[in-house]
Amino acid sequence: MFLRYWKVFAITIACVFLLNFSFAQTKEKDKRLFDISIENQLYPAGDIIYIRTMRPINERSGLMLKLGYDFARRQNFGKHNKENGGGPGFALGYRYYLKKELAGFFLAARAGLWVMKIDWEDKRNQVIESGKTNITVLQPTAALGYQYVTKNQQWAFEVGGAFGIEWNLATKGEEVGQGGISLFFVGISRRF
Repeated sequence: MFLRYWKVFAITIACVFLLNFSFAQTKEKDKRLFDISIENQLYPAGDIIYIRTMRPINERSGLMLKLGYDFARRQNFGKHNKENGGGPGFALGYRYYLKKELAGFFLAARAGLWVMKIDWEDKRNQVIESGKTNITVLQPTAALGYQYVTKNQQWAFEVGGAFGIEWNLATKGEEVGQGGISLFFVGISRRF
């Protein structure tokens, strides 16, 4: 399995290295906290589980790296009567807080890349046709959310919504669904 997704893993490792290297260059007095988070994004045709890290770039904003798995249960939202599957991926993003404490309301933008396998099925005139399709999906979204930080500044809880598009960059097999997407997300973070 690793050999099939080596490009996704290589790009992810490179992004983690570059993100950490860029913050290692700051002076000691400018170091700010970072967080590690577990996030669940629900959408009408499935859900995405993420592990996320965010490194602040100033008092109101930060860069995010997310690693996750997309569980697609599209049913008849796609091009076929039934489309189910999933796959690993990652996302890079930017978050801007309305308050200086890296808490409260925030706006975010991210772009995710997924390598997915979709099992599809069609029933026409009592005949069932089925198959498998491998896709590489680009998923840019914009989000609005709220993050509550505990008094000791060690834990944070967030909730929000996002809107965007799923675009099949590469398809091996029959065409499967793509298009607009809306997500609801919740998460819990540990701040360091």
